[in-house]
Amino acid sequence: VDGGALERRAAEELMARHDINGDRLLNVNEFLAMMCPADVRSKGDSDFEDMLRAKFECIVQSWKSGEEAPARREAPGKARRVFERIDDDGSGDVTLDELVGHLDLKTAFGLLEVYDEDADGVLSREEFQTMLRPEVTA
Repeated sequence: VDGGALERRAAEELMARHDINGDRLLNVNEFLAMMCPADVRSKGDSDFEDMLRAKFECIVQSWKSGEEAPARREAPGKARRVFERIDDDGSGDVTLDELVGHLDLKTAFGLLEVYDEDADGVLSREEFQTMLRPEVTA
C-alpha cells in the first residue's frame, strides 16, 4: 500500500489472515474479530456489539450508495439499557476504561474521539446513543 502505514506484504498477510470469506474486503464481522477477538475480550454485551455492527453496516452502505442508508429500527430503550450496562460505575458517562474490554483500546479510543462532541473525555448518554444510532453516520 503506497504511502500507507503497512507495507504491501504486511497488508496482504493481514487480509489473508482476517478475510474469512475471501472477498478481499473486511466486512464488519471480520473487522470486529480482527480488532478485538471474542476470546480476548474481558467483557461482552451482545446488544452493544449488534448495535455497533448495525452502525458500521449503515455507514458502509451510505458510502457505497452515496446516499443516506435506511436505519434499522431498534427496540425503544435498547440504547439506554446498553448504556447502563456499559457505565460500570453508574456515573452517567461512559469512559475509555469502560469501553475497553468490550472493544480493543484503539477502537474504543477512536469511538471516543469521534463521538465525544464536547471533548470532555467521556461519552454522555446522548453521545453514546448518537454513537449507536445507525442513521447518524457522521
